[in-house]
Amino acid sequence: MADIMEELRRDNPGKDLLNICSEKGIMRYFAMTCVPAWTTEGGELDRDAVAQFLRQTKRIYDAQMDGLPESVVEEYNRRGEIFLSYQGVAKEDSEIFRTDDNVIMYVGGLRQLAYFALPSTGLYDTMVSVKQAEGFETSVWTVMNGQSSDVFWAKTLLGITATTQNHESAETFKANRGGRHTIY
Repeated sequence: MADIMEELRRDNPGKDLLNICSEKGIMRYFAMTCVPAWTTEGGELDRDAVAQFLRQTKRIYDAQMDGLPESVVEEYNRRGEIFLSYQGVAKEDSEIFRTDDNVIMYVGGLRQLAYFALPSTGLYDTMVSVKQAEGFETSVWTVMNGQSSDVFWAKTLLGITATTQNHESAETFKANRGGRHTIY
């Protein structure tokens, strides 16, 4: 991803590439597919893997920020303050930060890369339809593997206790709500 970002920066001077204008945001976003690689088989912290992650996310951050107009950074910070005032949590610490649908901003030319964790099949449909828009026929979509691959993030865990007095109701609830999940 760092190589792609550096190439995008060369080809798009002064343009917003990711719409993430903080070190923390870059690290939080890209950690999703890297965290599983940060422990050894013995359960210890893999310092080399963490160091590699920090080097690569620094490259991503530097490519994003290189020549980026201050107005883009100010707007990013302003939207973050608004989000915090309404939600009570920083956007970079929220689930929506990872699943935000930025495909429209990509097609609209407001960023040079669309990226997200798929929270639903609806967003997948939106993503694959981009190639049908004029000028976007050569867009490429790929799984964002990091230091780990095939990462799955369970959004909701649900179980039914064997001793429940309401087994049928629990099964109905599980069937109606338990299938919701997010895939990275």
